Amino acid sequence: MGTFGPNVFDDDSACEALDSLPEEVIEKFTQSFRTVLEKDYIEYEEGQAVLAYSMVVLGLIDDQNIGKRKDKQLDPFYKERLLTVVNKNKDFWSSSDQTAVVGDCVKCLVKLKRPEVSEVSELWHEGGSPEEWVALVDGIINDLSQFFTK
Repeated sequence: MGTFGPNVFDDDSACEALDSLPEEVIEKFTQSFRTVLEKDYIEYEEGQAVLAYSMVVLGLIDDQNIGKRKDKQLDPFYKERLLTVVNKNKDFWSSSDQTAVVGDCVKCLVKLKRPEVSEVSELWHEGGSPEEWVALVDGIINDLSQFFTK
């Protein structure tokens, strides 16, 4: 495991999840989010994938969201990679059940923050300083939640 900071793409597993996305991501997100919601415990790689996928969902809602992130999680390489995935999936997104995808994504992120059911959160809490990571996840949840107020 290579974790270099609390930001989404500061972790090798999140980077690998983004890099392994197929052309059509909506089906993969829907399946992944539902699997995570049904599980009693979120394994590390699954949690990191949820974080990576949440960034793509933010971009699908509005690709300007990727440039507006207030945290420092998007170095130019991953910003470009995210925008490529987003642009390839605009048509799929427009014909998908966006409310369900965003809702499941938010539910997964809320669950991911709970150390008793999430290995990612558990490790951050064991490290003694989860505040920055929790704030990052809360920020993504907040940004995604804006979808429901538009």
